[in-house]
Amino acid sequence: MNVELIKLSFPILLSNWIYAFQSFVILLSVSGLGDEVIAGVGFASTLIWLLYGIDEAVYTGIAVLTTSRLREEERVGRFIVYGFILSVAVALPIYAFGQELLSSFLSLFGVKGRSLEAAVNFTEPVILLLPLVLTTNALNALFNGAGRTKEIFYGTLLVLIFNLILLPLLVPRLGEEGAGWSVALSESLASLYYLAVALKSKELNPLNDFRVAVKELLEVVRVGLPAGVEETVSSLSYNVFTGLVAVCGTKALAAFQVGLRVEGIAAAVGFSLLDAALPFIGQVKGELLRRRIKELIKTASLLGALVGALLLLFSYPSLYLFELDEEVKRLSLLYLSIAALSQPFFTLSCSLTGALRALRRTEVEAFINLSSFWLLRIAPSWLALKFIHSALIPWGAMGVESVIRSLLLLRAVKRYV
Repeated sequence: MNVELIKLSFPILLSNWIYAFQSFVILLSVSGLGDEVIAGVGFASTLIWLLYGIDEAVYTGIAVLTTSRLREEERVGRFIVYGFILSVAVALPIYAFGQELLSSFLSLFGVKGRSLEAAVNFTEPVILLLPLVLTTNALNALFNGAGRTKEIFYGTLLVLIFNLILLPLLVPRLGEEGAGWSVALSESLASLYYLAVALKSKELNPLNDFRVAVKELLEVVRVGLPAGVEETVSSLSYNVFTGLVAVCGTKALAAFQVGLRVEGIAAAVGFSLLDAALPFIGQVKGELLRRRIKELIKTASLLGALVGALLLLFSYPSLYLFELDEEVKRLSLLYLSIAALSQPFFTLSCSLTGALRALRRTEVEAFINLSSFWLLRIAPSWLALKFIHSALIPWGAMGVESVIRSLLLLRAVKRYV
């Protein structure tokens, strides 16, 4: 395994786990307000991540261009300015139409009454401070592209600490709206930390590189847009896949939700490699680039195999953390077994996606990831479920699609190196 790649990815992995824990803490903070509030805030939390998916265009564009400019030994402080400008641009239409779209979307999925009210109350503060929240995300991208992943971990840890302080102060007074203010303020305050660190860096200091080049600003959008489209469509696509699982019955759906919570710990390894691949691949060229591609593939394959083996080993014991009947437990174990066996290919796919982004081939990875998901996972599952209502159909398609997708991405990376 490549030590430098592990050093880059490990802080990101910890950050991903912190965000997962933070989601749990937020739901716990409103649990005393009733089941309907828990449902509303839980659903609204997933929609906030959808906003981050839309903002992925800004995140990826800044991360990719930061790493490529640093490779040419340029200063990149101006990308902080670009991040703020683009964050405001993303926030404006959400200011204008966000609440109406949110209410319509939630109603479409059957969220109503007190749950709908709670979801809207929770998201209002986040939308109000959205430019600052998204600016934090853009600064996160700058540090990711620069390979300063330790700062990303410290920033994420600060967000968690702020939330742990604010939630018990605000929720008793403002209810679910207080939880929303906690999230919005915590994410916004983290931007001050990133800015303070950037000001101490010669390459990242915006005061040493304060300029706006419209052509370069548009290049950020052009490079990042395919990733933004991919993340947004992927979020919606996964809801469709969840709907296919629901066709197999309530027990299958419950097992899927439980399995996802357990698998999420393992999947975080792949997502951390995706982000780490940006500076690891993007800041080099020539023969060193080719060597690093090989090291990325080798490290991702080994880590994926290790994580898959651990998931397979601990799947059954982990299910005892949940109160499940025997059928749900059996189906959960079936899902986790398939997920464990496909984990090496999932981890490899994530790392290769990051490599293609670093190579500024975002449109290629977006096309492969989306078309693979729909043509090899959703379409076959939809057709087969017309005849056989078994959870093995969508989950089996998931495993096969993970293998094929990794091979397609591998072929694409080799083509562009």
